[in-house]
This record gives sequence, structure tokens and C-alpha cells, in this order.
Amino acid sequence: FPVTIIAEGSGAEYLKRVKESQQRNPVIGSWKAMLRADNPDHDRLKKFAMPHFSSASVSKMANTIKDIVDNRVRRAATISLMGSTGYVGLVHEVTVQIAQDTICTMIDIPDGDRDRLCEWSNALSMALEPLQANTTGVDNVEEFLPQVIEYLVRQLGDRVERRRGVS
Repeated sequence: FPVTIIAEGSGAEYLKRVKESQQRNPVIGSWKAMLRADNPDHDRLKKFAMPHFSSASVSKMANTIKDIVDNRVRRAATISLMGSTGYVGLVHEVTVQIAQDTICTMIDIPDGDRDRLCEWSNALSMALEPLQANTTGVDNVEEFLPQVIEYLVRQLGDRVERRRGVS
């Protein structure tokens, strides 16, 4: 997305770094997050994602989602009882982790890869927070987006190969 620098101070530095990053790496310049995309890109991305959130799809996953919630709530209670984390840790365990576990399950991310993918996701989400007006999000995108893309391309390739083997 084209960036026009109109901010001052750290906001200007953030926007400057975004623009420089996009010029160095075309993948970053063309990266679209559905939540920040305008139409027609938003509708195209939403059309791709929505079948996974239909009533029928969610109903099929109801037991799996219940298991995820039960496991995370049990883990949060254990962590809380052990005193190793406070309210923030409890909220993270129950809200963020449930969402991440559910999405990873929906898109069939292997258990062993989930923590790494969630770390990437958390790091990349900083780029969606320009109000922080720091360059950490830009640094994260430059470092992690190519790794995420490589990982997902490899996952897709593996799935295509498995389907070919089944046919």
C-alpha cells in the first residue's frame, strides 16, 4: 500500500521505515491483511475465509473447539493456582491461545508448528498497530513475513502432494 509521510516524530519514522521496507521487498509492499484491506481486496479475501466460519463449519468443529477451550481453561487454572502468572497470563491463556489453537486447527497446522506460527503471527500483528508509532512492527515484517510465506508455501505443497498420493 502506498505510504505518504504526513506524521511527525516517531510516527514519521514509522511511516518512513514502512515505505523503505516496501521498496526493498515487494512481498511486503503487496501484503494485504483482510482487516486493513479496502474493497475489492477485502471482499475477495473475506469470500475466501468465510466458508470456514459458516454455521455448518463451526458446528462440525464444536467438539474440537470445546476440547480446546477445556484444555486452555484447565491450563490457565493450573498456571493461576501455581502462582506463576497473574491476571494478564490468565487472560492470554484463555483468550489469545484459544483463538490461536482454534485457527491452527481450522487450517490444519501440525501441532509441532503451532507455537512458531503463533510467534510469527504475534510479531507480524505489530505491523498492524501503527498507533504504536515505533519501527518494531516494520522490523518484524521484514524478518518474519518471508519465513511465514516460505512455511505456508511448503505446507500447501505438502498438502497437494498428499492429495495426489490419495487420488
